[in-house]
Amino acid sequence: MSIKSPLINVIQKSISRVSRRLVRDFGEIENLQLSDEKIERFAYNSFSYVHKTLEDELKLSRPEWPFFTRKNYNPSNMSFDKVEYSWIVEPINGYDNFVRGIPLFAISIAVKKNQEIIASSIFDPNRDEFFFAEKGKGAYLNDRRIRVSNRKSLKNSLICIENNFENILPKKLSELQRINNIKIRLISCTSLCFAWLSSGKIDCFVGKNVNNFISESGKLILRESGGFYSEFSSETNFDLIVANPSIHKEIIKSMNF
Repeated sequence: MSIKSPLINVIQKSISRVSRRLVRDFGEIENLQLSDEKIERFAYNSFSYVHKTLEDELKLSRPEWPFFTRKNYNPSNMSFDKVEYSWIVEPINGYDNFVRGIPLFAISIAVKKNQEIIASSIFDPNRDEFFFAEKGKGAYLNDRRIRVSNRKSLKNSLICIENNFENILPKKLSELQRINNIKIRLISCTSLCFAWLSSGKIDCFVGKNVNNFISESGKLILRESGGFYSEFSSETNFDLIVANPSIHKEIIKSMNF
C-alpha cells in the first residue's frame, strides 16, 4: 500500500475536483445527437473547465509555481531555466478520442524541479485509475505498487503505437509483427500508453512524432516501474521506443539500432 506524499495528495485533490464533471461531460458527448460543430464546442468547453479548475487548484496550493501546458511551455525561453518548481499539465490527453466518444483519454500532471520531473501522475477518469510516481519511491496505481510486464520475448507481445507515422505501419514493425505474431494497438493517447506499459497491461510502446511535453511526464512513472526507454533522432522511423527490459533489448536489436 502506498503512502502518498503531500505533493501527490495535492495533485490527486485537484484531479478529484474535475473528474466527476469530465466523466459527466463525456457521457453527454456519447449520447449527443448534434452536429460536429456543436459537439466540438461542447468538448472544448469541457477542456477549458478542466484546464481552468486544475490551474486554480494547483496554484492555490503552490501559488509561486508557474503552470505550464503545451500552449505556454517554451523551454527555449531564457526565463524558463530560472524556474525552480513548475506544474506540467495536460488537461485532456487523447482529446480527439474524447470528442468522438471514445473512452481513451487521461489527465496528466507532473512537477518539474530544475529541469527534472520529480513527481508525475496520469489519471484515467473512465476507469477511476490514478497512476503516480515520485523519484526514487516507486510507481503506483491507486494504492497498489505496479511493475512493467515480465514477458521475456517479443513473441505474442502486445505493442501500442502512436498514430503519427507517415505510413500506417513502418516496414520494420511489420516484419516484427509477421515473425513474432505481435499484437498492435493504436489508442491515440500517449499518457495511457505510458500508464498501461508501467502497469504491465502492454509490453511495448513505439512512437513517431510523439509530443515530448506529454511523454516527459510518463517517463518517471515508467522508470519507477522498471521500464526502459530510448529516444532517437527525427530522421529515424521512430522517435521513442518504451518497453520492459527484456522486450526493450530485443526490439532495439531487431530494429538494428
